[in-house]
Amino acid sequence: PLRGRYQMLYLDFSQVGGDIDQISTHFEEYCKVKLDGFMRKYQNEYPGVGVKAFCEIQTVSGKLALIRDNAGALRIPLYLIIDEYDNFTNQLLVVFKDSLYQDLTTGESFLRTFFKVIKAGIGEGTIRTCFCTGVLPVTMDDLTSGYNIAEMLTLKPEFTNLLGFTHEEAAQYLKYVINKYGPQASFEELWTLILNNYDGYHFLPNAEPLFNSTILTYFLKNFAELKGGIPTEMVDENLRTDTSWIRRLTITLDNAKEMLDSLLMDGELYYSQADLRSKFNKQKFFSPEFYPISLYYLGMTTLKDNYKMALPNLTTKSVYMSYYNELNSISDNARKFVPAYEAFARDR
Repeated sequence: PLRGRYQMLYLDFSQVGGDIDQISTHFEEYCKVKLDGFMRKYQNEYPGVGVKAFCEIQTVSGKLALIRDNAGALRIPLYLIIDEYDNFTNQLLVVFKDSLYQDLTTGESFLRTFFKVIKAGIGEGTIRTCFCTGVLPVTMDDLTSGYNIAEMLTLKPEFTNLLGFTHEEAAQYLKYVINKYGPQASFEELWTLILNNYDGYHFLPNAEPLFNSTILTYFLKNFAELKGGIPTEMVDENLRTDTSWIRRLTITLDNAKEMLDSLLMDGELYYSQADLRSKFNKQKFFSPEFYPISLYYLGMTTLKDNYKMALPNLTTKSVYMSYYNELNSISDNARKFVPAYEAFARDR
C-alpha cells in the first residue's frame, strides 16, 4: 500500500573502487554523481533548490543533508537503499590496511559523517528507512555512535529463505532447464548431483536447507550451453577467491591449519548461539575463538545443528581442500593419478 509514496535513492558501494588509499575520493565522486542525478529526477519536488546550485555543493554529506531537510519540509520522505555498504571497508581488511579501516570508522571520517546525516534524517522522519545489504555487520558495529540505530535482519526466521533456492524452487528451476536445453537428461541423476554440490545451507539451526543460488545457476548455465551435458568443472572459479578471507582471518599458519583440520578432517566446528546472535566489531571478528561465527557470516560454513557448523556441500569442501593442500604442501598434481582416473572411468 505504500508503493509510490517515497522518493527513492539507490547507492551501490561496490562501485566505489580503485586505489584503496583513495577511497574517500572515490566515495565522494560516486555519491556526488548519484545525488546530482537524484536531484535532477526529483527537481519538481524541490522548488526552492536549484539543480545547478545543488550540483555545486562540494560534499556528499552536504548534498544529502539538503535533500533530507527539504524532503522533511515537503513531507515526502526519502527511502534509501545501500547495496554492499561494507564493500570498500572489507577490501581494507583483506589486504591488512587496518589503520585505514580504523580511520574510516572512527572520528569524523567521511563514512561516519555520511551515516550521521542518515541517522538524523531517520530520527526526524524525513528519511523513512535506510536498508543496507553487505557481507558483514562488522563495519556497521564499528561505526558505533555514527549509526547505532541499525537492526540486523539476517537471523530473523522470516528472512532465512530470502537468499537462496528452496528444494521446491530448485526442482522447478532444474526441470525448466532440462526441458528446454537437455530433455534427454535424467532429472533424478542431476538432482543428486546438484544436491551434493550446491545444497546444504542452513541459516538457522532448524531452517530448511537452501541451494546457493549463484553456484547452482553457474552449473545450469553451463549445462544449457552444453545442451544437456555435465560441466567438467563443478566449481565456479570465482569462489576460489574466498580463500583470501581465510588467509586474513587466521593470520598465522597454525591457526589456519587447526581450523581446516576441524572442518575437513573432523567435519565440524563448535560454535556458541550467543555469539551467533551478538553484535561484533573488527577486533572480535578476528579473534580465534570467534572463527566459526566469522566463517558463517562469510558464507563459508553453515549450521549443522544447535552446536556445530560444517561445510555445506562438495563445492565448498573442494575450495577448502585446495587451500588445505597448499598450506600442508600436498601436491595436487593430477597427472600422477591419470591411471586411476582412467580405470575408474572404464570400470566403476
